[in-house]
Amino acid sequence: TAKFGLGLCEEELGNFVEARQIYSDIAANSDFEATTAAAAAKRRLNTMAGYQQKVVFKKSSEPTPQSSEAIQSQIRLQSGDSQDIFFEPGILNLPENDNSVNLPGAK
Repeated sequence: TAKFGLGLCEEELGNFVEARQIYSDIAANSDFEATTAAAAAKRRLNTMAGYQQKVVFKKSSEPTPQSSEAIQSQIRLQSGDSQDIFFEPGILNLPENDNSVNLPGAK
């Protein structure tokens, strides 16, 4: 429901008390019983504490390329027309007349 979306907005703004109230209202409302909105609201109530913690990303140990050249040098394009590269049909080397399907556990 739109009300559930308002709860998500409140969370995004850091208004967790308001978000919790919205989710509680949805979960307690018999009109929403057996709906995905009620299930989602209950799940948010159970997991919301984890979303309130501050997340800090640590600096990567991988070196950062100093220029776009470092990235571009890894890309290799075929020479030719873009029509040849993007629109030519692929070739599959499959056995002829092999329409069999192998399912696990099938005999």
